[in-house]
Amino acid sequence: FISRELGVNIDPVCSGINFMILSFCMIFFSFFHRFTRRGQKLLWLVLCMVVAYLATIAVNGMRIAACLPVIHNDIHYGWMTPDRLHRAMGIVIYFAALFPLWALTDRLSAEMTRKVRANAAPGKKAVFLVPIFWYLLITIIVPLFNGGVGANTGRFLEHGLTIIVLCGAISAAALAVRSLVRRHRVRPRDEGPRRSRDRNGKETKDV
Repeated sequence: FISRELGVNIDPVCSGINFMILSFCMIFFSFFHRFTRRGQKLLWLVLCMVVAYLATIAVNGMRIAACLPVIHNDIHYGWMTPDRLHRAMGIVIYFAALFPLWALTDRLSAEMTRKVRANAAPGKKAVFLVPIFWYLLITIIVPLFNGGVGANTGRFLEHGLTIIVLCGAISAAALAVRSLVRRHRVRPRDEGPRRSRDRNGKETKDV
């Protein structure tokens, strides 16, 4: 897609194929063990492909829409060039989208197999650890070992550091919000004075 009026050129590299691979691997392998029958496993495979495809269209569309004003208006702040800002926005949007995607497929696979959701157990952090693991695996570890770095070592280090910092900040913020929500839910309510009976059978109030 090329828009000369906006000065935007959306290449095929912007199609979000890496996010589709990442999201498929995350949701498929995270809950594949819940299915015991061959038919269920095949159905889960197809569902994960469809969900990953639809999620990629939605999330990548959001990323492009959010980055268009940055590119068109040449927004930058000193060291934060338009290219770096564009990359950072992509990392934030893609990584943040993995959390609701994981939670959705967690619930979906639980309903299909009638098993307890992994993130429903007290103290479980899978909803945070699993997306972090898969995102770092696809964006840093795999390129590091398959020769994707090449001669651009400095650029790759900068890219990797940006990913680690932003993913850590998003995860910390999400954990803080989750802790506040859980603390609010388990806060005991004021049930008023308790009632009891004395030795004569008369009802009394305990303050």
